Amino acid sequence: MIAAYGIHGKGGEALKVFYQMVKSSGIKPNNVNFLSVLSACSYAGLVEKGTEIFDLMVGEYKLELTSEHYGIMVDLLGRNGEISKAMNIINHMPNPDGPHVWGALLGACRIHHNIEVGEVAAKNLLNLDANHAGYYI
Repeated sequence: MIAAYGIHGKGGEALKVFYQMVKSSGIKPNNVNFLSVLSACSYAGLVEKGTEIFDLMVGEYKLELTSEHYGIMVDLLGRNGEISKAMNIINHMPNPDGPHVWGALLGACRIHHNIEVGEVAAKNLLNLDANHAGYYI
């Protein structure tokens, strides 16, 4: 339900279901639940809520972050023009080798015309997979 709401741009509804699951039913959310709700926040542009959820995952639930979680946070921040915060997330990743992370940053740089950081993202993408034509485009 959380993922479905997120895909359809209903971030508020996704958050309601997530909080209902956590608070009312007492179910402990897992990595997939957090991926879904973070993604919903990203689609809906809910930067503050997404950051809050990300912190909740790490602080309260002590779950292991994957490159997918980082990638969604980079996308969330980047789409909203917070390129330096997105880059800071990447800099604090234990292993920033996921192409989706650099791809999210590159997409944000394209949207917000940040050529300097965009070049860094593009170089990292090309180092990860030089045969992927989409990175060149």
